[in-house]
Amino acid sequence: MRVAEQVLDKGYAFLPKYRSDNSPNEAFSLLGSLVSLGEGEPVHSLQPKSKLNEPPNTYSGNYGRGNFPFHTDLAHHRHPPKYLILRCIKGYQDVTTPLIDSKALLDRVGEEELARALVRSRRRVKGEAPLMRLYETTTAGKRFRWDQLFLVPASEHGKQVFQRVMDEVKIQNGIELSLADPGDTLVVDNWRMLHSRSSVPESAADRVIARAYLEELV
Repeated sequence: MRVAEQVLDKGYAFLPKYRSDNSPNEAFSLLGSLVSLGEGEPVHSLQPKSKLNEPPNTYSGNYGRGNFPFHTDLAHHRHPPKYLILRCIKGYQDVTTPLIDSKALLDRVGEEELARALVRSRRRVKGEAPLMRLYETTTAGKRFRWDQLFLVPASEHGKQVFQRVMDEVKIQNGIELSLADPGDTLVVDNWRMLHSRSSVPESAADRVIARAYLEELV
């Protein structure tokens, strides 16, 4: 089954030791066209960091090497990228990337309720803090966004639904995957799946993951 078909079916695709001899840029480019955010390179290197040394507008600055909460990447942007790709450069079996399918949340909270829930970014993005919906239909498909750190409710209904989603996320049984071997690659539908990161013990402090975003899969 093609990667795009797997992601459409399950919301993600796990590719063990995918093109392990290729660089992250080469391997990612075989899956689709990379999205550049701002003026930086499209492929980012992620390493566990101490909370003390990082700014408060980052996950590391809030949680350090502890558990990251479930979220969709760049949920506080008006147009978050469709696909997230994570690739192991140096990994550990005991550091996991849990996933939750938002379809379960849609069923329990209700699509209409989520579509009426207005939120905004906790901090301005490019000088703006536009109103956004937790769930919306776009020309490219249906999009769910979630981030309890960087999104805040922007209406009374938004507050109620935001709390309901937080409560539901806590009781969901996620899928746990480990990016443990070089080349292990995870492709995630960022409009559908929530992801997190387990805590990182001192013994795994040199973990390195490459990250990139795509708008389309080949």
